[in-house]
Amino acid sequence: MSALLAFALRHWRGAIGIAAVLVLAALLANRTGQRDEARVALARSEQARALFAARVRARAAETARDFTERARRTEQSQARISQEVSHDYQNRMADLRRRVDALRLRGRTDRADPGRAAAARLPGLPDAAGGPDAAAVDHRLSLEHRIAATEQAIRLEELQRWIRRQQAAGRTQAEGR
Repeated sequence: MSALLAFALRHWRGAIGIAAVLVLAALLANRTGQRDEARVALARSEQARALFAARVRARAAETARDFTERARRTEQSQARISQEVSHDYQNRMADLRRRVDALRLRGRTDRADPGRAAAARLPGLPDAAGGPDAAAVDHRLSLEHRIAATEQAIRLEELQRWIRRQQAAGRTQAEGR
């Protein structure tokens, strides 16, 4: 070792240079390793981000398909409900018209044979008199008013039924059934 020491003392500048080169080489190797580890970590991070983005896109596409399918089923269901309710409404209105025509025909027959009409109808009780000298008032609606009221009642019933069924169809599809 003394020979090495003697050599180093004589060539101290060279020895310092060699030591500096060795320290710099060690630092360079350390930094290269850190750089390589950072590159690997960055590559993993980018892969994880790309995988996450792909999963998000796939889930968004799946959700959009599900939403579109539910919307299509809801539209089909609501269209079917509208057709059913419309058909029922038309049937009820046709039935009302048949009954009205039968009443009108019976009314014509009653006018042609008043004795038969009087026998068929029983007199109703009149309303109470409004005072001692007032006559009782008949508050019944005319046939035309009764027909109009019945038509309105049928329209309202069918509209309410349609609304309830439309809402139920929308809720059913929203719940995913």
